[in-house]
Amino acid sequence: PPGAGVERCRGTCLGPGLVHAVRATIVCSAYNFGPSSSLWAALADVADRPEVSVHLYVDGKVARETSRRFAADHPRARVFRTTASDRHPLRNHAKFLSVDARWILVTSANFSWSAENRNLELGVLHDDPDLAQTVERQWRALEPTYFTRLAASGSSAPPCPQAALLRSSTIVSISMTRTPSNIPADTERKPRSNDPRKTRRSGG
Repeated sequence: PPGAGVERCRGTCLGPGLVHAVRATIVCSAYNFGPSSSLWAALADVADRPEVSVHLYVDGKVARETSRRFAADHPRARVFRTTASDRHPLRNHAKFLSVDARWILVTSANFSWSAENRNLELGVLHDDPDLAQTVERQWRALEPTYFTRLAASGSSAPPCPQAALLRSSTIVSISMTRTPSNIPADTERKPRSNDPRKTRRSGG
């Protein structure tokens, strides 16, 4: 029945369990990512396994130092953080965990101690390979434009030579609010006029 699979748990309990069950790939996106998080410990446990590929995307400002530390401690992991730009500031606020291109957890929780122990958060876990693979492809497509990969030393790897050009030409297109394609054009909401002369009177 609807809702039968809904579970309640203390902390972000699903993430570490999914990570430890990995067989081949993990793709994770986080805003805040720190060593106080149980997900940090779980990813650290599997990041050095030769059969496991770990892709981690974090915010370049909030997780700047912690991402550098994780990349230095786990050289096999591919760690990316948003590229700093004064002209087009960009924050990575997406929080998801995809395991083996099959299981995907989308959550409101940051991967931090406070989110796992103090906050009320909501997450949805799907066993959906199509959805998981679609999300992974979208994030990998964003790598050369919006992310910088950290080298194993924790420093930034050489940037893609086309990144600056792509960033300046495409940042607006992903930040605009678009009308869904299934809504007819004549039903789109139009801005109201503030001109009182254009307001009709009712009742004569």
